[in-house]
Amino acid sequence: MPTSKREKRKIKGGYFWNILWVDLDRAEAKPLEFDEAFASKYIGGRGFGAKLLWNHLQKRTIDPFGPENLLVISPGPLAGLYLPASGKTSFVSISPETGIYGDSSMGGSLGTELRQAGLDALAITGKAKTLSYLWIDNGEVKVVPNEKLKGRGSLESEGIIKEDLSCRREPSSICLCHFRLGKKLWEDWHRRCHGIKKSQGHRCPWL
Repeated sequence: MPTSKREKRKIKGGYFWNILWVDLDRAEAKPLEFDEAFASKYIGGRGFGAKLLWNHLQKRTIDPFGPENLLVISPGPLAGLYLPASGKTSFVSISPETGIYGDSSMGGSLGTELRQAGLDALAITGKAKTLSYLWIDNGEVKVVPNEKLKGRGSLESEGIIKEDLSCRREPSSICLCHFRLGKKLWEDWHRRCHGIKKSQGHRCPWL
């Protein structure tokens, strides 16, 4: 179980012992520490996501499109190392296709950037009051409203966010952007990926 209790650990590397819990309803974020037993049992990636989802949603009926659903974004403990398949990042939530657990994953540098920010996972609940993006930088976390993102594609959104943050030339700044596809394409896509990206994109579409 996640805990805020600090303890002397036998595991010497691979974790920052920090899950960032973001409540979009309140535009607040707090760190959630976890213990060695949690790390040993669930490892990271979809293991962390499945356990956090179970803890948060058990004994409740969840609308996959509702703000009460939880989205967990979690790389594995080897993210950032030059090892095969270590760059995957898992997205875990309640699927609108099945109404139960679903996960999807992606490659790229997102997992590495989360780890370099000192995070083992990112858990998001609630719904932003207006179109916003989530900004994480050196321990600073903000939910930033930006209506300019309305109707934009992922590349346009990335440019708008970086311009807003005055960090176009900052090589370590990355954006995870969600964009909306046509209905028929979405139907095919969410069947393949359990609808995780579709069900969560409307809450805070640009991360």
